[in-house]
This record gives sequence, C-alpha cells and structure tokens, in this order.
Amino acid sequence: MSETVTKDSSSENLPPVELANKYDATQLKNAVDDEIARPSATLRISGKMEKYTSKYPLTLTYSDKLTNKSATTKIEPNVATWFTTKGTLVHDAIDSDLKSYVTTLQQQLHQE
Repeated sequence: MSETVTKDSSSENLPPVELANKYDATQLKNAVDDEIARPSATLRISGKMEKYTSKYPLTLTYSDKLTNKSATTKIEPNVATWFTTKGTLVHDAIDSDLKSYVTTLQQQLHQE
C-alpha cells in the first residue's frame, strides 16, 4: 500500500512524498529531511593574497536558486584585523566580516 503525504507550506510548492508504509516514521522523517536539505542558495568566495600586504582581494558571488538571480561583489578587507598581536587567528572577526558581506549581497540581490 502506498500513500502520498504532502507538506503544507504557503511559501513554497514541494512535490508530494511517496511512502510505502504510512506508519514508518523513519521513512517519513527521511523524506521530509531530504526536502528541507535542498540548498536554496550558494555562496562562492574566491581570492588571491599577494605577498607582503594585508589586503586580501575577495570576490563573493551569491546565487539564489529559487529566483535564479545572482549578485557579485569585490572587496579588499584588511586581514590584519583577523589576527591578534600574537598572530592567533580570531574566528569571530572573520565570521562577522563575512556575515556582513553576505548580508550586503543578499540585500543587493533582492533590490534588483
């Protein structure tokens, strides 16, 4: 016996999930997880750092798969702000910078 289960979602239309046994909770969970796990956007970061400079030219490309739009920006952050005076990498500093760059890209994407 096969039964079709659909998820109620007003923001997106997902295809129905075919289940062989409606009482198999593992199969239902895995089917729902597969639908949710699909990425809706991709972020590509590329760069090349030259010797003896603290500037790190980066190109960020954010692509929204739902709207088929993409936005690209080029930045040159000062990587010296990502390290302590003892040379230890500060992950929070990188994360906050990257989050601000991605937020700007997303806003730029949705303005177009």
